[in-house]
Amino acid sequence: MGYMGFGMLSWVYNMKPRKPFSVERKPSFTAVPVYKRKFKLQHSKSSSKKVALIALIILLIVTPISFSMVNQFLKHSKTITTAKQKLDKKEDEIAFNFLLESGINRLYSKDYKGAFSEFKLAYKINPKHLQTQTLIIETLTVLCVNNNDYCSYLDKYLNEINSY
Repeated sequence: MGYMGFGMLSWVYNMKPRKPFSVERKPSFTAVPVYKRKFKLQHSKSSSKKVALIALIILLIVTPISFSMVNQFLKHSKTITTAKQKLDKKEDEIAFNFLLESGINRLYSKDYKGAFSEFKLAYKINPKHLQTQTLIIETLTVLCVNNNDYCSYLDKYLNEINSY
């Protein structure tokens, strides 16, 4: 690479003129080698003993931890289900007592149809409660005397109560 003076290098001076409207690259100082890689199919190498040992150690560590976590999850879910069952039972008991008292109040105020609806709901919550059974029968006998449509309900409840 020579120096031609006035700040021009010899490679600039020796450039050939380009064709109009063509985009040609200027030659670089050093030629970039072109790599041509060839890939060939080879058998995969078997995993080394170190990798197998590390995998075994990790497996031996992870397995007991996962079993203990599963056991804790099962215990936790069991306690949650028992707590939900207790809460549902308590809510049913509160609703049953409310419906029974409301039905009795309606019975004393001679609202027999309303009392029957309250007793029917209480009966669905706890069908084995003796007081509810007797109050339903009493209410239905009064309604059956006034309206024959309730006689079929009376027969139905008498059959259910006798089956217990």
